[in-house]
Amino acid sequence: MKSQIALIVSFIFLSLTVSGAVAGVNEPGSAQWIEVSGSWRAIPTGVELDAPYRGRALLLSDLGDLNGPFKLEAVLTCFETEKAWRNAFLVFGYQDPKNFSYAGIYCGRRRVAIGEVINGRTTDRGLAFYPLQAAVPYLVSFRNEGDEAILSIDAQEKIRIPASSLTSTKGKIGLNAWYARSRFEGFNIELLHDDEDPNHLHKVTRVTRPGGPCTSCSAQRDPYPMDHDHDHGAHMDDPVKREEHLAAFNLVRDAGATLRVAGDALWSNMDTLAGDRIMIEEGATVTVDGDFSGQALEWIRVDGTLRFDPSKDTALKAVTVVIGHTGTFEMGTALDRISAGKTAKIVIADRGERNKLYDPLDLSGGFISHTAKTSIYGALVQAHAVPREDLVRGLSVITFDGPPAGWKAGDALLFAGTKIDVNEDEVITVAEISPDGRTARLARALQFDHVARDSSGTPYYEYERVTREDVEIPVGNLTRNVQFMSEVIGSDLYGADVRRDISRRGHFMVMHVHSGVVVDGAGFYGLGRTNADIVHTSPVLDDHGNVMPLTDANTIGRYALHFHGRTGASIDNPPQIVRNSAIVGSPKHGLVHHGAHLVAEGNVSYRCNGSGFFAENGSEIGTWRNNLAVRSQKQAIEPTRDAQFDFGFAGHGFWLQSPGIELLDNYSFGHSGTCFSVYTFPNRENGHDVRFDSANLREDLKALNIHGGKPALVPMHVPFHASGNKGGASKSGFLVGNHLLNVPHSVNSVVENSVLWGVKERGLIAAYSRSITYRQSKVLGDRTYPVQYAIQGNGATEHMLYEDLVVIGWGTGLAAPGKGHNEMRDCYFNNVVNVAFTNSVAPRDFQMERLTFGTLDPGAPAWAGEKHENIAMQVSANALGTGMLGALFMQKTEKMMMMMQSKDPMMMEEEGISSDYIWLDGERLYYLEQSGSHILFTGTGIPELDGKTGDRLWREYHLAVAGTVAPPEARRVEGVAGLVGPDTETILTPIVLNSPWTTNDYSGYVPVVTDVESGGTVRGTAVTLKEGWNFIPVRVAGVQRTVLVYGDRTPPAFTKVYAPPRLEVHPLDLPRRMALTFSFTDQVAHVTVGLFAGATVDLPVTPDGGRIPVVLEFEDQAGNKASGTAEIAVTSRAQRILP
Repeated sequence: MKSQIALIVSFIFLSLTVSGAVAGVNEPGSAQWIEVSGSWRAIPTGVELDAPYRGRALLLSDLGDLNGPFKLEAVLTCFETEKAWRNAFLVFGYQDPKNFSYAGIYCGRRRVAIGEVINGRTTDRGLAFYPLQAAVPYLVSFRNEGDEAILSIDAQEKIRIPASSLTSTKGKIGLNAWYARSRFEGFNIELLHDDEDPNHLHKVTRVTRPGGPCTSCSAQRDPYPMDHDHDHGAHMDDPVKREEHLAAFNLVRDAGATLRVAGDALWSNMDTLAGDRIMIEEGATVTVDGDFSGQALEWIRVDGTLRFDPSKDTALKAVTVVIGHTGTFEMGTALDRISAGKTAKIVIADRGERNKLYDPLDLSGGFISHTAKTSIYGALVQAHAVPREDLVRGLSVITFDGPPAGWKAGDALLFAGTKIDVNEDEVITVAEISPDGRTARLARALQFDHVARDSSGTPYYEYERVTREDVEIPVGNLTRNVQFMSEVIGSDLYGADVRRDISRRGHFMVMHVHSGVVVDGAGFYGLGRTNADIVHTSPVLDDHGNVMPLTDANTIGRYALHFHGRTGASIDNPPQIVRNSAIVGSPKHGLVHHGAHLVAEGNVSYRCNGSGFFAENGSEIGTWRNNLAVRSQKQAIEPTRDAQFDFGFAGHGFWLQSPGIELLDNYSFGHSGTCFSVYTFPNRENGHDVRFDSANLREDLKALNIHGGKPALVPMHVPFHASGNKGGASKSGFLVGNHLLNVPHSVNSVVENSVLWGVKERGLIAAYSRSITYRQSKVLGDRTYPVQYAIQGNGATEHMLYEDLVVIGWGTGLAAPGKGHNEMRDCYFNNVVNVAFTNSVAPRDFQMERLTFGTLDPGAPAWAGEKHENIAMQVSANALGTGMLGALFMQKTEKMMMMMQSKDPMMMEEEGISSDYIWLDGERLYYLEQSGSHILFTGTGIPELDGKTGDRLWREYHLAVAGTVAPPEARRVEGVAGLVGPDTETILTPIVLNSPWTTNDYSGYVPVVTDVESGGTVRGTAVTLKEGWNFIPVRVAGVQRTVLVYGDRTPPAFTKVYAPPRLEVHPLDLPRRMALTFSFTDQVAHVTVGLFAGATVDLPVTPDGGRIPVVLEFEDQAGNKASGTAEIAVTSRAQRILP
């Protein structure tokens, strides 16, 4: 290849004055187009040629003949591709209408070509297939280098032929269209020479491009016309990642650039214009050396390097910034941070109304990095620090034990509010920092107290067994000198309305990169477009590339700071790093950790409405340490969105779908949901269940072989670890949800060394979770108004360990799990009711040792007159649910004797008689109803039960509350609402009823039971049933047992349709098939049982305003059938139904 220098002549707005001699071109001067045939018209960025049917439009320049090596370049667009031969060509070597050469695109045949017209006949000298699209601009470049002729499309070489194969290369240049309308923009001529210094190459080239991104794109185009210069076989094994990749890079297509940078340059020398689209080519380095945010660029694409001068105030503003996989983004480095006295900013410009054809996945308007070479280092700033004194109203000077690193005058400090239902957060500027850095004088005094107190104003550190350190509230610092922000928030970085102009905000995404990215000392202000207030959606495109209605109403994944790995997290890769940073004002999540390995430490989130810190799908690994999350507030709390896999939306500090993230020493205050949540509900992404890679397990879990040799686990089955976390002034404390159910190992998750105070509802919650250790933690309610539960689970909770806990100021300290083996030891309780037991629904063994109980103020207004009990024991009525068999309900006494049950549909465990072992320091506890002299039932109308003592019921039927009768030695003990005594030997083997527990077939009923201990099945003698409860004897293991079967011939009754919530359909959605969920009631003795069913109905075409009746048939558990009628309104006001 010869050394060359390019002398560029551009045809912009049809004319350009060319100064100086131009070698190889006849007289210099004003270059004009000369029409030869067909018609043409000027457009602001070039020309359009309109060729007649079976005709040609030809336009030549008046610059004279080319002579020698040259390069022609333009952006070519064809508007039709349905028929063959439609083309848009660059013309060179023109001598007369019958002799010239051409290079360009055959839109109709989806080809690119180099060829000649000789004596009026067209001959292609080089031809290559290329998947061309209608109405899409392509950058076409033709080079005649003397020995070779090369044609490239969008900077990717497609054809290379010997130049000698072209006989017509010397002559005029021009443009050609055949059989259709074509557009030519940014036409450039480069005359190449070999007698100049190659180091004098032009490095910044202005190329005129269309006035807007894909403004003429047709709705018929393919969804993502491939950006071939950035395809590099991206994610061929993952179609979703590939789709996202192509969508991102088609926002910044090479063909759309208005300014290209091919070598090193300072931004100040680039002569950019508002609306420019900047392409920094591979190998080029551009240094931002000033504040250029006065110009809003359309986009910046970095395949080379974009760096910010650390010694200067720098800023750029653009709608979209994309860093390619070959690119480097450098806003400070570990060794050369952005200087403390300087700022570096990227402002995401207001994108206005989104162009859905150009941006179907809603990725524009943001910073997207697709490279591990992303380095963001601001000045070192400590995210938060704990003050020495109580932060009380009127205080204007605060002190710290040590100087918070990097704090200075002008910084905005965050003081978290400490009331549950009132926002008393304060953001106050620092007026002065003392020379030793330990004292900060505020620009104004505090208006509120920022001390952890109960409702009476008593600081929690005055509670017994509570220290100041337990309830410390750090002061956050929200100011950073490296800033990413949305233009629409204006200058209010800390208080802008997060619900204003959501669709025009920017977002920050690290896309599909799993290592190498560091964000240290940066601020993210007013970013994020996904809205916590409504369910998220995922854009779906039809066959023509159009976004289907409603699928982009609230696009998932457009967050303030998003590490979008999706899949592929590996412990073998160094983690991504986010530290010392601030995320402020997001309509949903703050820092999002998605399918990646990430360490987040020393950060602060503020006013992120979904979750301050969010792990998205369950496969993530890493550590979240020493972060502060303040004030995540959703406007209205709604039921779960689990069915849409939309989690963490209700206003939380920290929300983890993944158990693979250690949660250590974090702070969380002021949330409408929870302070902390680990919610390992099974997740699906793009039709696939998310799994946790066994190779990423902690070493201690690998040593215990919890994976059993499996390469991947359901995230629900992986234990997590959380330690040292502190939270308060929120609705709830620490939620563990859908965790370790049906798990094949016995390893517990651990929550330890944590403190929760001043939460409105519950402190520690285990919902559909089991096998959790709560250790060395404090759960503080309100000694003046003790309400709700400090520690609570649900029917699935079991195998729990409670150790060294302090629980003060609650209505109930612990609501004991209803089944499984559980232990509690060395705990302190001071509540209205300290530990509460209700009769178990399954075998339970609960052991308590070395418990200590305090005494609340008996005059406290919220519980004056309430009975104070250390251990409450109550037999309560339960509702009958699907799969709960052999249950006896007594409406008058509101008590239930649970005799037997089969499979619980949630737990899928076989359980029989509900034996209930409760132990306190070696002695067994019994319910009062287990006394042999206690008469359980009167006035029920059931002669088998009425007026009989517990001893008699046991003798006659071997039925008893909790599966046994208390021994005669059992006694009452102060503080225990039950009996205390030795163990009894009267527990029988659990049995499970396999035959129906209720039926409408009364003849020849044969009871079939399973002996749980032996596994054997026993068939009883056939009996004839009666209406109501039947007591049927069955001999099991030599003992006469009794099963209860309910005879029922009363049909159920229809109640209402539950889903969809609005019984209406849009007339344009008809005809269609619709799924309905409805409820009905079944009467079992004195109890009305609510049941659900589903139906699919075919809805015919019906005009607007009509009503469609549907008949819903259903059947109760006894086999009784019934039907109900619902009506579906047909209205154009109904929301369209997604396909």
